[in-house]
Amino acid sequence: MSTVSVVQVCVQCARVLGGGGGGTAGVVKCSACGASAHKLCAPSRNRFFTCKVCSSAATSKSRVPRSVSVVSRPTVRSASLKRSLSSPEKLCAGPVKKIKPCASGETAKTRTMAGGKTKPRTNAAAPDEPPAWLLQHEERLTARFDSSVDRIDSRLDIITQTLKEHGLAIARNESRISELDGRLSNEIKELQHQHACSEQALVDIRGEVVRLASAVGTIAAASGPTLVSPRCFDNCEVRLSGFPPQLNPCDRSTVERVLVALEEVELLPHVIHIRQWNPKRRAPDAEPGPTDAPSSSSDAVACVFRFVSAAARETFLAAAPRFQSLPVSQIFGLPDVGDGRLSAAPILPTERYRLLKKCWSVRKQHRLPNPIIRNMRIFMRRTGTKELTEIDTEAALNAYAATLQQSVSHAATPSMPGQPS
Repeated sequence: MSTVSVVQVCVQCARVLGGGGGGTAGVVKCSACGASAHKLCAPSRNRFFTCKVCSSAATSKSRVPRSVSVVSRPTVRSASLKRSLSSPEKLCAGPVKKIKPCASGETAKTRTMAGGKTKPRTNAAAPDEPPAWLLQHEERLTARFDSSVDRIDSRLDIITQTLKEHGLAIARNESRISELDGRLSNEIKELQHQHACSEQALVDIRGEVVRLASAVGTIAAASGPTLVSPRCFDNCEVRLSGFPPQLNPCDRSTVERVLVALEEVELLPHVIHIRQWNPKRRAPDAEPGPTDAPSSSSDAVACVFRFVSAAARETFLAAAPRFQSLPVSQIFGLPDVGDGRLSAAPILPTERYRLLKKCWSVRKQHRLPNPIIRNMRIFMRRTGTKELTEIDTEAALNAYAATLQQSVSHAATPSMPGQPS
């Protein structure tokens, strides 16, 4: 028996698929029976649809052949038992009619009809094509997988961009750290150099302190202990007079020039205060006070130095006699101020000042040399002698004056012949 090729027809319009009225339009399949149809003949024009045979079968609940193919599966199901497109076939309920096997002499492709004609086979259930629910499930899975892949790709892009930015930031930080490390190394070297210089300066300062301490100790040993009364407070002040009017004696630079001229510039840090001297007005016929020093000009001004200690003050007073050989013009570089001289005198406590005034009265009465003040101690001496007598109280001054009076009386009384002189 010869084999005839199978011709498939549209389940909707009964025309041959691939030609005729269908033309070359696409082919779609029924989602219930799997019968083929032209895409234009499908109600929804989708890949899967429900043919009119299955629709009428579901309405009348009767068995209706779905195609004219000899290998079709005429399965009749009710509308309530029809499975969904996304559920597997094994989960569907309802009876499924088995396919009747072909008779002897028939092939899987054709069935011979009476009169020698063959009936074409429909494409109801092609064994190599998956069911619709599996294709839709596959599409959903593919869509979900693609969406997940897209999300992962976007996150990977973000991570890559973040890593790139972090890499740039790390590179900038490394450059900054290198720069800071270089600056820190230079600063450490500079600090080490300054430390070495400071150590050398400290050694020099210690040597100068030792030298000054030795000098102060020598002065203190030479002057002896201070016998100032406990009620007297020593301000360690010295009055310096004889400044030209155009100078400001309270300026520290002026004081520095004075100390440089005396070669005692190391005493400058020991001067803790400088103030203007305001002398009290005296009567025109009044004589100079015990601490008033002669001035070359009536317009000369004075100031008061306050030293940090009595030793510093005595060091300055010990150098004060050099003013007699230093004109003011030479000290301050002012050639038009004349040949005046500076003079220095300590400012005594009140009790010492009163005692000194009385010493000056005794000096005037007996025509003695001026009293000498050393470390707040008052000394007097007779004319023509270098022996000093300390006057620490008024009683000592009276005893000294009485001794002077006796000497004068003894010298004024003429000696008689035969009397011891």
